[in-house]
Amino acid sequence: MRIEWQDLDVNGDWLSGYSKIHEGIISGTFPAHRRRFAVWTCSELNVPVSPESTARCAGLANRLLGIISAFLYAILTERALIIEWPGDEASHLANFLYSPYLRWNATRSTWSHLDAISLDTRVGSGRSGWLGVRRELRTFHWLNDHKASVVKLTLLEGYFDDLLQNPNLAAACLYGLNLKTSDEVLGRLGRILFHAHNSLDDDIMARSVGSTFRLGVQIRIGMVRQTGRAWNQRS
Repeated sequence: MRIEWQDLDVNGDWLSGYSKIHEGIISGTFPAHRRRFAVWTCSELNVPVSPESTARCAGLANRLLGIISAFLYAILTERALIIEWPGDEASHLANFLYSPYLRWNATRSTWSHLDAISLDTRVGSGRSGWLGVRRELRTFHWLNDHKASVVKLTLLEGYFDDLLQNPNLAAACLYGLNLKTSDEVLGRLGRILFHAHNSLDDDIMARSVGSTFRLGVQIRIGMVRQTGRAWNQRS
């Protein structure tokens, strides 16, 4: 077992352990070999893509699923999660949501000078981009692979199952975390990452004055993917 995983178990509270790991990496108090980052990003593509691929960053819900997937990756590989939200500063996710447990909105200067690799689900022919990333997340080894200081993760859906199914990470998933299913990942890690600023409720109420609320229903026919799982849905 990887000895550092013991750091995640502080009197049975893995979150306290990870919060200390995260802060040590962000603040620079950890030694250089342990200053490693998992950066969720959806920056502009600098590689060619096929016509079937998309360079967009998906909708809000899919972005959040991808960020939670990146958070699980960060915990299992003992990296500090950074969220590099696309768009201008006024629309940054940190203006609306925050985590009381970790600073996921550290600036680029914290990590941009370090060596990096990229796992981008948008790159590839047709669906081979996200299929290739899924295979990678299911099989990579924490000791032999992903040695770069920074792993950039452009995950635009839920990839929880792929990480949970990786036999090289099985001990970490259970040790302290006790995460076994995608629902547990989404429910527990999502609540850790995203808390609304008090001003958000006031802003929503202010914008809603005189407005008409509408309820929409989205129906998808064909292959549907949700939290990293796929099934056929027939009308």
